[in-house]
Amino acid sequence: MSSRLRSVLLAAVVACVLGQQARGQPQVTIQTPHPALSESFFENMGVSWGLSGRNWNLRVFGSPLQAAPPFGGFDPGAGLSSGMFFRRNGLSGFFNWNLSQGVRRSFVTQTPVLTLQNGLPGAVYDTSVTPFVMGHIPVVGGYPMAGYLTPAGFVPPTGPLGAYPAPGFNRWAYDRRYRAESQRRYAHPAVQQALRRAAGQGAAGGPAPR
Repeated sequence: MSSRLRSVLLAAVVACVLGQQARGQPQVTIQTPHPALSESFFENMGVSWGLSGRNWNLRVFGSPLQAAPPFGGFDPGAGLSSGMFFRRNGLSGFFNWNLSQGVRRSFVTQTPVLTLQNGLPGAVYDTSVTPFVMGHIPVVGGYPMAGYLTPAGFVPPTGPLGAYPAPGFNRWAYDRRYRAESQRRYAHPAVQQALRRAAGQGAAGGPAPR
C-alpha cells in the first residue's frame, strides 16, 4: 500500500471520528409521577350529666370526650365544648357536652425525572431500610458476677452485684455453703489425682496437663 493511499485512509478515519464526536448523542428523558391522596373524617357528639341531693348523687358518663373517635385525627378543641349547672332546694346538677366534626384532605405528587443516553440503562428506586440487631455482647465492667472454684477454695463474687446484695441476702451463709461445696469437690479422688499429676509434671519440667 502506497503512502498516499495510507494518508487518504487515515484522513477518512479521523474525519469519521471527529464527525461522531461533533454530533450529539441522542438522549431520552423519562418521568413517572407518583401521586398520593389521603382523606380523613371524624365526628364526635359526647355528653355527660349528673345529679346530687341530700345523701345521694348520680353521675352518668365521666366526660364528654370519654368516647372520642380513634380515627380521623380527632381534635377535641376543634368543636363546641360547653356545659351548664344548676342548684335549687338542695338539688344540684350539671350537663356538659362536646360537639365536633372535622375533615382533612391532602394531595402530594412527586415526579422523578431521569435523562439517559440512548441505549444506556437507568432506574429510580424508592426504598426504606430498617436496621435490626443481629446480636449483642453484654459488658458489665469485667467483674466476675458469680463465684468460682479454685484449688484454694471458693472465691465469692465481686463487683457491683457482689458489693450490693439483695435485701435479706445472708452473705455469711452463702459463703459457708459454697466453701463447703468447694472443699467437697476439692477432696474428690479424681481432682486429687489430677493435682498430683500436675505437680509431678511441673517438678519434672514437663508440660502442664490441659
